[in-house]
Amino acid sequence: RFTLEQHWEILKNYLQSECCVAETVRNLKIIFGRNKASSAAGVRKFIKK
Repeated sequence: RFTLEQHWEILKNYLQSECCVAETVRNLKIIFGRNKASSAAGVRKFIKK
């Protein structure tokens, strides 16, 4: 589960990367760390909501 701030960070990175899931995941790994970042499937599921 992510906090509200983390949800905003995911959404912001997704839009900044021009809706590229792979690039979003790469950026999230830098921000949250390798073990705490969401997977590509997790980002897709979050964006779909």
